[in-house]
Order: sequence, then C-alpha cells, then structure tokens
Amino acid sequence: MYRQVFQEEAMVKYIGKKTLMIIPVMLIVSIATFGFTSMATGDPAQIILSASGIKVTDEAIALKRAELGLDRPLYVQYTDWLNDIVHFNLGTSYVTGQPIIKALALRFFNSLKLAALGLLFLVMLALPLGILSAVYKGRWIDKFCKALSFISAAFPAFCIGLLLIYIFGVKLKVISVIETEHGWGIVLPAFTIAFAHLGVYLQLIYSGMDDVLNKDYIKAAKAKGLKTRIVIFRHALKNAMLPLVTKFGLTVGGFIGGSTVLEIVFSYRGLGTYIMDAINTKDYPVIQAYVILMALLLALINLIVDVIYVAVDPRIELS
Repeated sequence: MYRQVFQEEAMVKYIGKKTLMIIPVMLIVSIATFGFTSMATGDPAQIILSASGIKVTDEAIALKRAELGLDRPLYVQYTDWLNDIVHFNLGTSYVTGQPIIKALALRFFNSLKLAALGLLFLVMLALPLGILSAVYKGRWIDKFCKALSFISAAFPAFCIGLLLIYIFGVKLKVISVIETEHGWGIVLPAFTIAFAHLGVYLQLIYSGMDDVLNKDYIKAAKAKGLKTRIVIFRHALKNAMLPLVTKFGLTVGGFIGGSTVLEIVFSYRGLGTYIMDAINTKDYPVIQAYVILMALLLALINLIVDVIYVAVDPRIELS
C-alpha cells in the first residue's frame, strides 16, 4: 500500500519536473524563431502592401511599418509577440490578412487525421509482420518481411505515392486523388506515409523480438508447456516493445508535422503545404506560429513518451 502511494507520488513529481523543463525549451525556441525571421530578407510592410494590391512607395511602407510596430526596437517587438503567443494570439497572416490560428487549426486537424490513419496502418502492418518474422526466423514469412523492408527503405515515399495514384486513382478510379481531405481520398496518403516508415519498424520489432525470444525466461516459459501465443504476448512482446516507444513518439510528431513532399503529391491541405506556402510568400507570422506549435507538440510528445516508458518499465528510476 505504502509502496504504491510512494510510486504514485514519485510519478507525479517526475511528470511535474518534466513539464517544467518544457518552459525554458520553449523560451529558447521562441527567441531563435523570432530572431531568425527578423533577420530574414524581405520587408513585411512591403509584402503586405504588395499582397493588398496597394502601390508600394516609401511613404506607404513607413506608415505600414509604424502600424505593425516594426519601427520599434527589436526586443520590444519580441516581448509583445511573446505576450501574444502566451495568450494564444498567433497574429495575422501578412498575405491573407486572416487570423493565423483559424487556418493553422484547420490544417492541424487535417494533418491529425492523416497522422492517425497513417499510424493505424503502420501498427496494423508492422506489429504482426515483425512478430511473425522473428517467430518464424528463416521461413518464407521472414524473407517476405525482409524484402518488404528493403522496398520501403529503397523507394522514396513520393514514388510510392505516385504509383498508388496511378493505380487506384487513374487506372482503377476507385479513389479520388483531388478531394484528399475527405472520404476515401485520405487513404492513399495515409498508407504511403505508413509504408515509408514500415521498413524501419519491421527491423526494430524483429530485432527486439529475436533478442527477447532467446532469453532464458522465455525458454523456461516454453519448457513449462505454455502456448506460443501466450509466451509471445504475455512475456516477450512487452520487453521487445520498449525500444520502440521512443521511436514511435518521434514518428507521431513527424506524421502530424506533415510530410511536405507527400502533401504536395496528393494535393493534401495539411501543415506541410501550409508552411511551404508561407515560406514561399515570406509570411513570417505564419512561419513563427508554425515553429512554436511544432516545438510545443514535440515537447509534449516527448513528455508522454517518457511517462509511458517509465510506466512500462518500472526498473527506470524516477529522477
């Protein structure tokens, strides 16, 4: 009883400590983001005037800079911008003149849908195939998984995407390749992004399972007459999956952040194409908001991964 209470208190302190560590990280990210965008070429006032169709003159630029507060010292601009970020005010797009938070939320939701389906495909394919490859080492299923890993690693994701578009969208016409954010159209980009990571996960699961299956306690469990599936799922799988926890967390962040090339290939309106458009048009507030969002997202994912790792493996000290 006391041990359980102590563990719960230690876990709460551990989560609190890890959460507090996010604050200085985000502060450093904000300084770097604001600094680099401030040093970038291109006058924001001129960009806004050009996007609005207003004649660009020195006087108009000076007035717009004063309106935006760009004539103030850099540290004042940063503190005002940081204050807005803390209060969830991400600013206004230079190009569209619309609040960034609305467009970013829409694109984030699209990327979240794509990531969720892509992760589902990845788990459904990698987990059973990786386990089978290790259990039936040297058999045909193992050779098939090795070949699949090679194809996944050898072919760029956009090549697989273009091939799927040609087969299912052009030839068979079973899936729309234009309306990709809705309906069945999201299946192709989700499967493509999953397949691009399949080879790595097959190898990780195979290596983990192969190592665990040769442990003495697994051999002892088999010697006691336990069924193979019980040995695998109750004893081997838990320990074999530990190295995958960190990798999976990074994959989640990458999926949500968006694969820009794949989004362009499938004309998918996610975060990847959103930030590329902002870079091309030098829409600095959008770039700043995107970087802050992704940094916070990755920090939270890392926090969740750390907590899961500790929960799964009680041998790790909560320090």
